Amino acid sequence: MKPKNAALWKKLKQYSAITAPLVAGASLAQGQVVYTDLDPDVELQVGDEFALDLNNDGNIDFKFKVVTYGTNWWRAGLAPYPYYTTNQNAFAGYVNTIGGLLKIGYASALEEGAVIDANNDWKVINDLVFSYNNNLYFIFAALASTYGGGAYGQWIGGVGDRYVGLRFSPDGTSTHYGWMRAEVSESDKKLTLKEYAYEQTPEVGLTAGTTIGLPQVGTMGVRIFGYEGVVHVLAEHPQGAILRITNAIGQVVAAQDLDGHHTSVNLNEFGKGIYLVTVMQGSDVVSRKVSFR
Repeated sequence: MKPKNAALWKKLKQYSAITAPLVAGASLAQGQVVYTDLDPDVELQVGDEFALDLNNDGNIDFKFKVVTYGTNWWRAGLAPYPYYTTNQNAFAGYVNTIGGLLKIGYASALEEGAVIDANNDWKVINDLVFSYNNNLYFIFAALASTYGGGAYGQWIGGVGDRYVGLRFSPDGTSTHYGWMRAEVSESDKKLTLKEYAYEQTPEVGLTAGTTIGLPQVGTMGVRIFGYEGVVHVLAEHPQGAILRITNAIGQVVAAQDLDGHHTSVNLNEFGKGIYLVTVMQGSDVVSRKVSFR
């Protein structure tokens, strides 16, 4: 897509000196959303587990694990950590009670672009705890579960590239939201973890698939996100603001004035990948990465 006019292209060139440092630093965790790529992917077989420390503070927030209970029951799942009934770390999902005793939890398979915030249905470790013979037990919540020839959960049948919604509290007071992109094998006996991210700002949600966000400068009130190949820009004060989108190798694929409070740009013709979306207004610059997979 070409700029609408020569004057707009001239503006973009004038802003290049401002945006270059942002492009150069786009891989650094200096924005509100901190992103981590698990490279190589973490593949969990039966008996394996992965301890997730979302904000790298030395404390485990969740454990992902593939477990078996007997000879015909497998679960590819997760549990908030540590295993205290007072722990408020949570996953987005639901819990079924079986026989008035067992509490069986399932993690929702969120699509890219799904909103993760206070409005999700959050389940903590205490929602999984049940009493048996005066002792307390819990079973790992499942992304997918196979039992007695049946398959259960939203991730069954080899679901890939969906997202687990996560909520955690590093200090026991503030609440942060995040996600993990994962895939479950068709047999439900292998869980692959690919990447994760969390929002640094307490009580602020994010969308599934959101990657690193750069510092938001100025007073435009801009929000940028991508969903199903379309970039969306929401701006409280769009007057005079211009939009530029570049691909992973720095090529400009779109450049235009903001259409109003909501501007959308379809990038499906350019294919999947990571794009840097930049909005410029005077001396204010806001940039964010969006990823389409």
